[in-house]
Amino acid sequence: MKSKFYFLFFALWGSCLFINEAIGQDINLALSKTGTASSIQDGTYTPDLAFDGAGQGVDPGTGKALDGNGDEYGRWSSLIADPQWIAVDLGAVYEVKEVKLYWEVAIGKNFNIEVTTDEAVSGATTWTTVATITDNPVNAYISTIVIGDVVAGIPARHVRMNGLTRNNASYGYSLYEFEVYGPNVILPITLNDFAAVKKDNAVQLLWNAGMDAESRFNVQRSNNGADFATIGKLYYPTGTNGISNSYGFVDESPLAGINYYRLQYTETGEKTLYSDILSVRFSEDRSFIVSPNPVAGNVIRVESGRTGQGKLTLRLLTITGKIIEQQEMSSNNTITELKLNKHLSAGTYILQVLEGNQPARSKQIIISK
Repeated sequence: MKSKFYFLFFALWGSCLFINEAIGQDINLALSKTGTASSIQDGTYTPDLAFDGAGQGVDPGTGKALDGNGDEYGRWSSLIADPQWIAVDLGAVYEVKEVKLYWEVAIGKNFNIEVTTDEAVSGATTWTTVATITDNPVNAYISTIVIGDVVAGIPARHVRMNGLTRNNASYGYSLYEFEVYGPNVILPITLNDFAAVKKDNAVQLLWNAGMDAESRFNVQRSNNGADFATIGKLYYPTGTNGISNSYGFVDESPLAGINYYRLQYTETGEKTLYSDILSVRFSEDRSFIVSPNPVAGNVIRVESGRTGQGKLTLRLLTITGKIIEQQEMSSNNTITELKLNKHLSAGTYILQVLEGNQPARSKQIIISK
């Protein structure tokens, strides 16, 4: 499926409503958030312990953080190896200005502070280094690292300490606390309008919104008005502080019959909202038959119902439009079988029949194997 987003900026000089940016105090955005790490020493030293809000009172003489009863606070500890890392998911993209690390005696000598705005972290995540610390002293139990400034921070969803070299070869890396500071100010998204327009064999979606400091839009489609799937995403990390902007998305492979559309949009702080549901109807082509549907095996039987003498091509696409299977039909046949990759995951897909330069005919199918 071919689709595209576009973005236009309008400064509404005459009638614009200006929203003053709220001034908020910087807070520890990592407090009680979810932590992950490259390794743990054992099940006692998990990454979440570095984000529990305890353990800042490290004794500068011993490198230990003890409570009033002399018991050590919880901490994260890695395996004895280089490199090792620990990261925190802030839950949304914030402007990060400062990181504070409260080390146990297993202190990092050379390490990077890295960030990403990706929603989820995987092996393919691209991290951006925002600070590099070299030759950190063996007894520097508190590391305060500025990564933004007093005016603006660094946009980040995940923040990571990536340890490159340890200070002591007998230990790994160990942190009592990992703090991330930045403002927690939320300006609400205002969705001013949302429209869906049929244009030839595509659907043009248009909306206007005044965005906050960070927000994202997911364009979602349904064939029944209840079960929606995301077919397009737009992420705008720096926002517009309430000034109105116009956005658009083109669905170039709508389904036969009624297509239902809505916007899912997320504000800073994970507040998720939905637009009204709009519908656009396309004629249903009953000459295109797929069986079985749902598909339980590895073969789909397609009866094309040719409308002319042009070459026929079958395509199987993901719900977001990625082509995963393609096969041409013999010019003499109206029925063929499309063999599926045995590793194909269960889920909802789009099957298309293309004939010459005619518009693609599409059907939604379910693979349940």
